[in-house]
Amino acid sequence: MSRLLIKEAVKQQGTVTVAGFVRSLRGHKDVMFADLADLSSQLQLVFTSDSSAFTIAEKLTLESGLS
Repeated sequence: MSRLLIKEAVKQQGTVTVAGFVRSLRGHKDVMFADLADLSSQLQLVFTSDSSAFTIAEKLTLESGLS
């Protein structure tokens, strides 16, 4: 699967692959939110504590790059 710009990804259904940098982070008990931005737009990512990605999300900082 090829990477899409965020503005194109939000129009898709199913699983998509995007890349960008973390613009903001928020945590609320067992849920973390990260705003991922690229040159076209931004997208909110949600990580729940029962997900394997949650441990990675806990290590994110502002300006972290994700792909």
